[in-house]
Amino acid sequence: MNKSIIAIAVSSTLLAACGGSDDNNQLPVLVADSAITLNGDAVSIDALANDTDPDGDALTISAVGVPDVGEVAIINNEVVYTPTALAMGEVSFSYDVTDGENTVSSTITITNQQSVSISSIATDAPLANAEVSALDAGGNVIASVQAGADGRFTLPITVSAAPGDLTLNAVGTEEQAHVTLSSRVGDFTTMRNISIENNTDELNSDLFPAGKITHLSTAMDVLYSEYKENGGEGSFDTFASEVDFEKVLGLASFIKVLADNSEFSVPEGMSTLSFFTGSLVDALSTIRKYVDSMGLLNEDGTYDEAYVEAINVARAETLEDESLQQNYVDTDIAGAVFATYYHSEQQAGKGMTAYTFNADGSGEKTSAENAFNIYSDEFNWSTVDGNLVIDELDESLIAYFVFLDEEIYDRFDEETASEILSYVHEYGIEYWKTERTTVGERIELLTQSGGHALAVLTTTTELSITPMDDIQDKPTFTTTYETTTNVKYTNTTASTFTVTEEDLLASPWVFAYQGSYTYDKDYLNEDERTEVGILNDQFTFKDDNTFTSLVFGVQGTWQLNDGVIDIELRDMSFTVTPFKAQNNFVLALYEFDNDGVAIKYTGDMHAIDYELAEDFSIESSLPNVWMSSYNEARFVDGVPLPDDLFAYYFESDGTAGRVYSPSEESYFVGDRELYNFQWTADDNEVNIIGLRENNAFTFNREYTWKLLGSKQEGVVTILEMQSNKVDYTDDSDNLVFNILPRLSFTFTINLEEQYPELWENTDLGNLNAPESPSDIALSFSSELIAR
Repeated sequence: MNKSIIAIAVSSTLLAACGGSDDNNQLPVLVADSAITLNGDAVSIDALANDTDPDGDALTISAVGVPDVGEVAIINNEVVYTPTALAMGEVSFSYDVTDGENTVSSTITITNQQSVSISSIATDAPLANAEVSALDAGGNVIASVQAGADGRFTLPITVSAAPGDLTLNAVGTEEQAHVTLSSRVGDFTTMRNISIENNTDELNSDLFPAGKITHLSTAMDVLYSEYKENGGEGSFDTFASEVDFEKVLGLASFIKVLADNSEFSVPEGMSTLSFFTGSLVDALSTIRKYVDSMGLLNEDGTYDEAYVEAINVARAETLEDESLQQNYVDTDIAGAVFATYYHSEQQAGKGMTAYTFNADGSGEKTSAENAFNIYSDEFNWSTVDGNLVIDELDESLIAYFVFLDEEIYDRFDEETASEILSYVHEYGIEYWKTERTTVGERIELLTQSGGHALAVLTTTTELSITPMDDIQDKPTFTTTYETTTNVKYTNTTASTFTVTEEDLLASPWVFAYQGSYTYDKDYLNEDERTEVGILNDQFTFKDDNTFTSLVFGVQGTWQLNDGVIDIELRDMSFTVTPFKAQNNFVLALYEFDNDGVAIKYTGDMHAIDYELAEDFSIESSLPNVWMSSYNEARFVDGVPLPDDLFAYYFESDGTAGRVYSPSEESYFVGDRELYNFQWTADDNEVNIIGLRENNAFTFNREYTWKLLGSKQEGVVTILEMQSNKVDYTDDSDNLVFNILPRLSFTFTINLEEQYPELWENTDLGNLNAPESPSDIALSFSSELIAR
C-alpha cells in the first residue's frame, strides 16, 4: 500500500508571476516543499499546505514538472510522486500554482530512500552482545545495533545513496572483546532485490545466508583483501566463486582458535580481524610467525602437535556447528548436478563423485576414480530440517587379503571386537575379506557462492568382515558406523563459469578423460600391455573443429555448445562441462557412456599457455635434482619436507637416477646403480629406461616424460607415463604396474642448499638403495615402487 507523507516546508521563495492580472491582485506566495520516499512507495505532497495568497484567493496546482527519476501526477489538488522500485537519492521538480489570474512556480525536492533489515547471527561461540555495524564501500558506518546474548541481531539499514558493497562487522564485548568478525554481504541493491522478490523488508538467514557474521565469513574477507592487495581485480562474488574452500576452512579454524582457545591469545592491542588486516605479510606467513613466537614451530618447519590438535578441534567444531549451516530447499536440488572435487595447488583429483538429482526425488551417484571403480548407484533424496538426505544407496567396496588393523576393530562395539580377536587367536586367522557398503549420506551446507559450496558429508557405512582362511563355518561380523568429513562441490547447473571457443583455440589444453592406452614393450605380454582408466592428454584445437592428441598422435573432432565441449577421439566420445576456475586450472564435469550407463565425474583442465625456454635442458647433476610434485608433498616455504622428497637427476653421460630420503633417516639414498637408469631426450620428450636383474627376478622400468612447457620459473609441466614389470624366476606371478599418462609438475632443487644437514650425511659414493636379492619391497616401499 502506498504511504502518504505530508511534506514539511524547508525554505520559502517568492517567485515571479506568469501571465497578466488585475492591478489589485497580488501574487500567491509559495514555499518549496520536500518529502521522503521509502522502498519505492509513492508519496502524496500537500504542496498548498504552506502556500498562501495575500488576497485570500483559492489556490490550485495547475502543472508539475518532469522528474529525472519516477513519475508525478496531480491528484485531488495534491502532488503524488511515484519513484522507481529501487530509486535512491534526491530528485527535484517544479509545480505551478494559480489563484485564477496569476501563476507562480516553486520546487518540490524528494529524497528517495531504500531500507532493508538483516536478521541473522554473529557467531563463533556465539558472539554475545556484540556491536554489529554495517560499513559502506568506503568503510563508513551506516548502521549499527547490539546483538543479543545469543549473538542474534536485527540490523535496519536505510540509505539515500547507493552505498556500494557492504561489510558487516561484529565486535565482541567483555571476555570476547578480542573477537572481531566480518562478512562481506555484497551490493545493497542486490539485497533490496531479494527483499522485493520475497515481499519482505527483513532478510533472515535463509533468504540471505551472507548476513551471518562468522569466522568462516571472516576468513573469506581476509583472503579477499589479500587478493586485492596482490593486484586482483575481480569482484568479491567472482573471488568467492574461485576461492579454495580448503584455505577458507583452514584460516577460519585458526581464527576460531584465536577467538576461543585461551592457550592462543591475540597479541595485545589486536583483534581476530586486525591480526590479519594490520599485518605486512600474507595470512599464512602471519600465522607461521605467530606460531613460531609461541614456540610451536618445529625445526623442520612443521607445526607442533599442540598447535595441530588445537586447529583440528576448531575445524571439527566448525563442521559440527549447526548455527553456521545453511538450509537446502527442494527447489534448489531438483534438476541439479553436484560435482564434488578435491585438489592441490597444481591440479585436481581425477574421477571424483558426481550426484545427479532428478525432480521426482530419485538420483544417481557416479564416479570413475579408476578402471576398477567405475560405478553408478541409484538413490532417493529429500531435504529434512534443511539437510540433504540421500538414502537407498548400495555402493560396495570389497577388498581381499586385508589385515585387521585398529581402524577396523574400532568400528565394532567392544564385545564384538573382543569376539573377533578371540577368533583370530583361536584359528590363527591372517587374512580377511572386507566389504564396505554405503547405505546413506547426509549433506549439511556450510557456505556457498555462485553454486560453489562447502558442506559437511556424513556417511553411514555397513562393514562386514569374513575370514579368508579355509575353515568350516567361518563367521561374518557386521557393523554400521558413521564418518564425517567436509566436501567441496559445485552445482554445475547454477555455475555461470564457462570456457569460450577463443579460450580453447588460444592454447593447447590438457584433459583428464576415461580411455585406454597400450604400451608397446617387448617385455610385456599381449594381455599386459593395455591399461584402462583416466588418462591425461594434451589437445591442440583448430578452428575447423578438429584437434590433435599429443598422447596418441591422431586427430579428433570437437564442438562447443552452450558451454559443453563434445569430444570425439578414436573410438571414444565424451563431454566436458567446465564449471569453476581454481588456482591456475579449470574444474570440469566429464561424462561418458559405460555400457549404456552415463558416468559423470569431476576432473580438471589445464591451459598450456606457455612454452619451454629456448635454452631449456633437463640435464642435471647432483646435488641439483628435478623434484616431482605428483605425490603432493608437504611444502614449507616453497620447499618439500625431506620425507616427501622424491627427485630425478639426468647426468650428461646419459645415466640417470632417483633420490629420496628414507623414512626417519637424515640422509639421501638413490637407485642409479640399482636399476642402471639411462636417459635420452628428443623433441621435448625424455625417456628413462631401467633394468634390474638378479637370481630372483628381472625388473624392467621405462618412463616417458613429454615436456609441455614452463608454467613459471623453474617449474616444468609434463605428461608422464610408466611401464613396469617384475618377472620372477620362480613360479610366482609376475608383477605388472603400468601408469597411464598423467599430468605432473617438476622443478629444480639444490639438495645441498635446501637440506644441508641431510646432504652432509649423504655418502655420495654409495648413493644407492640397498640391493635386495629376493624381495623388492625391501628396497622400496609400496608407495615408492609405483613412482
